[in-house]
Amino acid sequence: MLKHLKEEDILNQNPSDPVRYYKWPLALVQHGKNEEAGEIIEWINRQCLTGAGDYQSSRTGFHDTFHHYANLWITVAANRLGNIQLVEKLLGFILQYYNKRTGGLATFPADRENITEDPVSTAFLGWAACEKKDRPLADSVFHYFKRLLEKNTDQY
Repeated sequence: MLKHLKEEDILNQNPSDPVRYYKWPLALVQHGKNEEAGEIIEWINRQCLTGAGDYQSSRTGFHDTFHHYANLWITVAANRLGNIQLVEKLLGFILQYYNKRTGGLATFPADRENITEDPVSTAFLGWAACEKKDRPLADSVFHYFKRLLEKNTDQY
């Protein structure tokens, strides 16, 4: 990753969709490369972050339907880097699609009549809540999964 960053000088390029690098900041933070992780997050933000806290992206397929998935990877990385302002901005957008009653996070885009809640993105929201030490949000997500398990279906 570091070789790709430096040799291809991606931070000085203008690719069509910098959000495609959404996993890189957390991977770099995990390996103690905080400076590089911060540079990638800032690069993605400059290129893609809207005023509302969402990423403009050419997402398709899974990454379009499960829109928050990529955002939450960046949220966790930003939290580990201590960029609380960015975390709050990202969560401010993401939590618009969070159901306080069920604890689930909706797929995106979702109109209010047809909201479906996504266990994968909801799990990532729980992870972000734990990283942020937001106990009420983390507990709500926990109860979402507890209710799913209590349904006692044959689907895993």
